[in-house]
Amino acid sequence: MFNPSRDQVRQFFFDVWAKYRAGQPLTGAEQPALDAVLAHPEYHDLLDQPDRYIERDYQPESGETNPFLRWESREIQDNLRKIFPNLASDPVSVFAKIRELKDQF
Repeated sequence: MFNPSRDQVRQFFFDVWAKYRAGQPLTGAEQPALDAVLAHPEYHDLLDQPDRYIERDYQPESGETNPFLRWESREIQDNLRKIFPNLASDPVSVFAKIRELKDQF
């Protein structure tokens, strides 16, 4: 199972943004990641400064929002909606199916 570090996740978003800005094609998980980034233009400037932000700690108790966590959770939610289109209308059955699949592995 792929379990990226905090810095690997952040680098992924920096790389996706750089490819997008350069007009390069996106592959695989890059397009949904870009969709999540584009939904939050208030954070676009930080993506142009990877050296400054890759190791930054965000303090929620000080009112800071971690944009990387926001993007990652949005991407996960969007993918779940694609896999389970009835997520909003019947979340109990969706989570039962997730538990069933989890038990198989």
